[in-house]
Amino acid sequence: MFAVLSTSIWAGPVKSNSELALLPYYCRGTWQIREVSQDPKTLEEYVVIYGHSYYHLHHYCWALNAENQALRASDANARITTLDYALKDIQYTLNGSDPNFVLLPEIYASKARILFKLDRSVEAVGALYKAIEIKSDYTLAYARLADYFVERATKTAL
Repeated sequence: MFAVLSTSIWAGPVKSNSELALLPYYCRGTWQIREVSQDPKTLEEYVVIYGHSYYHLHHYCWALNAENQALRASDANARITTLDYALKDIQYTLNGSDPNFVLLPEIYASKARILFKLDRSVEAVGALYKAIEIKSDYTLAYARLADYFVERATKTAL
């Protein structure tokens, strides 16, 4: 457990409004991020909207912030390390989430996006299929799968 917490703390805590501005709106009400956002809604109000899994969502928001940090990193090793930490925070969120959590398809799609960036396509495709399994009309997952298969077919044809 300490390893998960230590990697999360290093990777992507949101420290400024400029970082917060790049995250989904629902992140502003999560643990830790509330300190930056100064969101007037209580955490419990968000739990009523999203369910009890919202209590773990700050790790997903940290993962998205870490992904943004990785995109700004000039060093390839730092980028890979930061994306790996982002995946750990996403997995923490998935492990702590109810199977009916409304944001699961989005979280799986984000996991896939990061996995693609790490050239882990097989795992990424699996994450997209998981998003579709949860929400069969989740068009973002279908679009990402289509992009992947078109790119793969184009590379194969060359």
